[in-house]
Parts: sequence; structure tokens; C-alpha cells
Amino acid sequence: MRLGKDFFRLQIGEQVAMPVSRPMPVVSAGVSELRVKGADGVLRVFYYLAPPNGVLVFHAFVKKAQRTPPLEIELARNRKRSFRMHKLKPVVCKTPEELAAAMGLSATEAKEWQLQHALLKRLKEIVLRQGITHAEVAKRAGTSRTRVTAILNDDLDHVSSDLLVRILAGLGYRVRVSVVKSDTAA
Repeated sequence: MRLGKDFFRLQIGEQVAMPVSRPMPVVSAGVSELRVKGADGVLRVFYYLAPPNGVLVFHAFVKKAQRTPPLEIELARNRKRSFRMHKLKPVVCKTPEELAAAMGLSATEAKEWQLQHALLKRLKEIVLRQGITHAEVAKRAGTSRTRVTAILNDDLDHVSSDLLVRILAGLGYRVRVSVVKSDTAA
């Protein structure tokens, strides 16, 4: 699910930086990697931003050692260089719902990503504008500094929307919700 959220952020044009993503010029110019922790190690996904078409994913592996194995770098270079990926049928997702479906997730999860993204974006703006520390945010919201730091570093794994609302409330903000009938609802 974390990987889907990160691809959603890339899809809407948001910059995704360390510790979630970093450039991988050793593979090729313009290539970056997403990092997602899992039970077996850290999943690394090499991708290339290809506006306006989206995100081109061409290699993934589970990294178990400190350094990226040279074999994985070489394999990624070869895939990028030989354009073998063009022989594959690309999956084009124009909406968060389409992206979720392509990843085997529900449209409901895509809507939750959108809501959490909007709340997080606003939270980050408020913290930056007010110049308050993560510790102060945590104190006002009644949660831990570690959790606030993770959230402000875009780690929304195991974070509910109500926690984001509670943090915003702790900073003196109220969240307004609007419910409208969807065109796709039956």
C-alpha cells in the first residue's frame, strides 16, 4: 500500500525525496528509486518520470545488504538502455482510482490516499508557516514526536485520517468535510 501512495504522489506531480526516494544517476540520468520497507527487506523500485505520460517503472528488487548489489544496478542499466520495457504493454493510469486498480487495490483506498494527501499537504504548510518544531506539534496533538516526524516526512503507513485531523485540531485548525454524490455511484 505504501508503494501505491508513493506512486500516487509522483503521478500528481509531487516531489518525493529522501528517505522515500532518491536519484540513481549510477543507473541512468533521470532515474530514481523508491524505497519501501517490508518483512523481507527494503523493496527498491527504479523509475523514470516521463511527463506527461507518468511514471515508468522498469526494475524492482528486495535489498538486503547496505549497498545496492552491482548486479541489480547493471540489470537496471541494461533494461533502461535496451528499452526491453517497450516490449511490455504499459499500464496507463490517469486517476488515483485507476492506479489503485492496476495495483490490485480498491477505489476506496485511492480516495483515502487523496484525503490523506490533502490533509498532510495542509499540515506541512501550517508547520512550515508557523515555524514550530515536531516536538511542539506532537505536544499540542497529544502524540509522539517520532510519529509526527514520520508523518511530516511523508510516511503515512499505519496513519489514520482521524490522526491527521487530530494533529490539525491540536494546531488550532478545523477540517471541513463535504460529501457529494459521485458520478460513478450506482
